[in-house]
Amino acid sequence: MYAVVCPVAAIVYLGLHKDRHTNAKLKFRFGLLFTGFAPQWWYYELVMYLRKISITLIATFASSYQQQLHIVMGMMYLLMYLHEHIRPFDDA
Repeated sequence: MYAVVCPVAAIVYLGLHKDRHTNAKLKFRFGLLFTGFAPQWWYYELVMYLRKISITLIATFASSYQQQLHIVMGMMYLLMYLHEHIRPFDDA
């Protein structure tokens, strides 16, 4: 419950209140979720979190080790490619 609801609720809150991204009180509460990213990619922490959850679920519930390996490696190659081309981190 906490692994899904809390991060999603925080990201939704940040998405609805974009004017508060520079608010000191909000940055103290949720700053780790968005301050390391470029302003247009503030929600990328949720993407990274979903990646971690999906890899854990695949490694846990895939039927064989070979299936786990192929699915996770394919997913990692795709996500590394996207990460390299999106470049969500702030250059500062």
